[in-house]
Amino acid sequence: MNDEEKQLHTDEQQIETRPSLGAILQAAREARGQSVADVATALHLRPSIVSDIEADDFSNIASSTYVRGYVKNYARLVEADRALIDACLEQQVPTPGAPLMQSFSRKTTRQARDSRLTLVTYLIVIVLLALLVLWWVQKATLFTGVDFSKPTVEEVEALREQARMPQPEVISPQTDLEQTDLEQTGQEQSGSVLMGSEQPGGEQGAQAVDQQSAADMLAAETTAGSASTSMEVLDETQPEPPLQDTQISATAQGVDRISFTLNADCWIQVTDANGKVLLSDVKKPGQAVLVEGQGPFKLILGAPQAVSLEYNGAHVSLEQYPKNRVARFSLPMAG
Repeated sequence: MNDEEKQLHTDEQQIETRPSLGAILQAAREARGQSVADVATALHLRPSIVSDIEADDFSNIASSTYVRGYVKNYARLVEADRALIDACLEQQVPTPGAPLMQSFSRKTTRQARDSRLTLVTYLIVIVLLALLVLWWVQKATLFTGVDFSKPTVEEVEALREQARMPQPEVISPQTDLEQTDLEQTGQEQSGSVLMGSEQPGGEQGAQAVDQQSAADMLAAETTAGSASTSMEVLDETQPEPPLQDTQISATAQGVDRISFTLNADCWIQVTDANGKVLLSDVKKPGQAVLVEGQGPFKLILGAPQAVSLEYNGAHVSLEQYPKNRVARFSLPMAG
């Protein structure tokens, strides 16, 4: 047996003969006359942990660091040999090595990945906000550049279709009445002349025909003269009726009036009850437009905020129609 083997055998014998941590601490506790409960109370530990330490069973303790701490506090409490305790700790409870940095490195990698993900999220949000602002600006520019006072393509096409349709002949009721009165007056006077000039015999018949022709000419001249004279007398004697009476009489005769006063450019289209377009044009600011016809009317205003409207002398409010939008409605309004 060489020297190295002898030294190793000697060390093994010394380890076998050296008492353990539990035996040293238990002997020191018993020498002081303390129980397991007393030590547990002084160290703020459970009695089971104190018993495990004396039995050299460290499996119920979380880590070797806690074991070394408990053992040193226990040895200090019972005043055990400090050098012997340290030697036993080195033998029975090895010093924990340096902690591995793998978990920390993994955490750093996760944090870096989360940071990149957060940065990408912020970039996406910024791009979306920029697109939203760009869309809003383009929308505002689109509405600003549109001239709502001009007719739309659909309205221009409708006007063209109406222009292609044959327009009915409009006959003035007043002219028909005047012609009917003149014809009836001429017939009555010619009839009276014929009745007064009837005579028996062929000669009297010829004279009657001549007298009838002369009577017809005289009746026509008399009727025309009396009509013109009566019209002149009426014009000279009767004063001009006020505007309100004229509007009332026009409404009573079935003729309605729409008055427009403009403070800006506006395209106006007015259609009467028969579908006839009475007005379709762009009017300038300061103009006053009067339209007469048979209601109800259909109106289209390109810029309703630029128009002051009256219907048969009554003001019509256009506040319910938004600005810069085409207004379509009927007169008289429902409700």
